[in-house]
Amino acid sequence: MVGSHAHVLEPSVQRGRTAVHYGLGNFVFYADGGAGAQTGVYGVVVDRRGVVETSWRPARINGGRPQLLSGRVADAAGREQRALAVHCGLA
Repeated sequence: MVGSHAHVLEPSVQRGRTAVHYGLGNFVFYADGGAGAQTGVYGVVVDRRGVVETSWRPARINGGRPQLLSGRVADAAGREQRALAVHCGLA
C-alpha cells in the first residue's frame, strides 16, 4: 500500500549500523485505547558511518495526543516493543 500504515506498533531492529522500524503506529490520532493508542518516539543517533544507537520512549495516545510514559508503565511498554522483534523472528 502507498500512503497508509497499520495504525499499530510494529517491531524495530538494529542490524550493525542500520536501524529499521517496521511501523511506528499512530502519533497524533483519536484512538480509543487498545493497540491503536500505543505509540512512542523512536530516536536514532547517526554518524558518518551509520547508526550509532537507537532509543524508544513509549507513549500512549490520550485525547488525540501522545503522552510519554514513565516508571514501571514505560518499562513494561518498552519490553512489549522489544518482544515484537522476537515474536516476528527478527531478534
